Amino acid sequence: MPYKLLAKSPCDRESHRCCLMAMTKEEKRAKSAEASRRYYIKNRARILAQDKIRHQKNKEKTQKRYQENKEKTREQRARYRKENPEKIKACRKRWQKDNTEKSRAATARWYEKNPEKAKAVNHNNRAKRASCGGRLSLHLAERLLSLQKNKCAVCRKSLRGGYHLDHIIPLARGGKNIDSNIQLTCQKCNQEKGSKDPIQFMQERGFLL
Repeated sequence: MPYKLLAKSPCDRESHRCCLMAMTKEEKRAKSAEASRRYYIKNRARILAQDKIRHQKNKEKTQKRYQENKEKTREQRARYRKENPEKIKACRKRWQKDNTEKSRAATARWYEKNPEKAKAVNHNNRAKRASCGGRLSLHLAERLLSLQKNKCAVCRKSLRGGYHLDHIIPLARGGKNIDSNIQLTCQKCNQEKGSKDPIQFMQERGFLL
């Protein structure tokens, strides 16, 4: 929204006009942006309601326009996410705070639909809490299942009934939360290994001298 001239008397308007003329383009742009921000904050509920009505009214047109420009839109969104990570993070946190129940429901649905990716996310969160650094790829489990031929890295039993993402060097022993420090094991081997030194654990199982 453009900056509005609020002065009422002719003298005030003339004085205000002179001030604006003395400003640089950057200063005018900043002043206009600040005025727009204040207007939005003051009228947020009404603006959001109008946007919702307009979206519902033009839903089919919007969907059609998106389908016609799908690739271009995706590229624009990806570029914006890359250039504005902090803005997106702050916006997401604000939405989650204002929509707690919706956020929890959406997260639960995503975890239910993406169990393999969810395991990687859980490991990343665990590593973050432990301040170990690193981040696992979302498709890591699929690659490891192929490399390990669907067998446990320790006992070599089939993993078709389920598997655990195991840190070869445990986080508790300074291991990093990175793809190269992950192997797939069955539940029993993962629980028995726990935070033990990997060499010691394999020696106990009789695999190493």
